[in-house]
Amino acid sequence: MGKPMNYGKAAPSYAVHRWALPWKLGPLIAAAGTMPDGAILFEVGCGTGDYLAALHEAHPRYHYRGFDISPDMLSVARSRCPWADLVIADAEKVFPAGPAEVHLVYAVDVLHHLQDYDQFFGESARVLQRGGRLVVITDSTEDLHARTLAELFPTTVAVNMARYPDVEALIERAAGHRFRLVSRATARGHIDLDERIMGTLAARSISELRLIPDAEYREGVERAERLRAAGGGWLSQTTVLDWARA
Repeated sequence: MGKPMNYGKAAPSYAVHRWALPWKLGPLIAAAGTMPDGAILFEVGCGTGDYLAALHEAHPRYHYRGFDISPDMLSVARSRCPWADLVIADAEKVFPAGPAEVHLVYAVDVLHHLQDYDQFFGESARVLQRGGRLVVITDSTEDLHARTLAELFPTTVAVNMARYPDVEALIERAAGHRFRLVSRATARGHIDLDERIMGTLAARSISELRLIPDAEYREGVERAERLRAAGGGWLSQTTVLDWARA
């Protein structure tokens, strides 16, 4: 179901052109706010550390740990987050944490890069304390069609439909690993088509843009430029799944 990408080549542009979006960050801040002082917050696939840094800024009293499969991504994250314990590891293998050691596990835009979801949920359950939380931010079929990315780069829809796991299937699999769904919510927000987002498009710092033909990518950039000239904005939409470890 998932489709890996070349993380090493993406790291330099991700470090410059990706950032924590408020509507994705908000649910993480809320979930973290329920944790006791000194809790361990554990990010799966921390990438270049966008959400790790933003969550620490909101909740500096916690201990932060995380891992990523890419040494290049992790190098950036370590420079941004020197207070965090970050290691190289594979989200489809054993997580680098002991049994019942963690209070909150979270993953932002990671699951579509994976294939073994039973391993992901099984390891999340293993490292979480009873009553701990697992928060996953991913995209549903509705999300993939609703956002501006689909309008400007229509061929990304088919690419993403092949990559992203079905949300209902994720909920069913999680239940098989002792997770109780606390909430499922749609998170959305608008981004101005300013130099920052146009730079993101120019650098192809959205993974699906690296998976479509160059000609279709260029056509999409031209659509974005016309939309910007007309005063339009960029809609981001995603799904937030929040589980409790039974």
